[in-house]
Amino acid sequence: MGDVLLSAIINNAFWLVLFIVTVVLFRPQIQALIASIGSFSVAGGVFEFKGDQRATLESYTILTNILIEMLSEGGSANPLMDLISAASARQLQRFIRMYTKELPADDWNVELLKNVGVIF
Repeated sequence: MGDVLLSAIINNAFWLVLFIVTVVLFRPQIQALIASIGSFSVAGGVFEFKGDQRATLESYTILTNILIEMLSEGGSANPLMDLISAASARQLQRFIRMYTKELPADDWNVELLKNVGVIF
């Protein structure tokens, strides 16, 4: 019984050492692989989220501006209704509540409000 246990410990130690050596030797390649996961392609445009939080926030801002612009055009909610999930629609509703609380009524984008209302 002791020989089997010793053999298992040696086997596990070997694979652990091999794993650590591999990670150390191929660290730059592993980092590049993980960084490549942070990019995706939508409608021919490639969005890449790097480790830089500022760049990530700028990308989110760009996507948000595009969505707001799409929702601000008359009748644009109908094609988006099929694409937006129920959870995203609830988030849009929460956004509209915050939007109407923070902005005076004179500054409201009425088309945006109408289109979000159609979606929800």
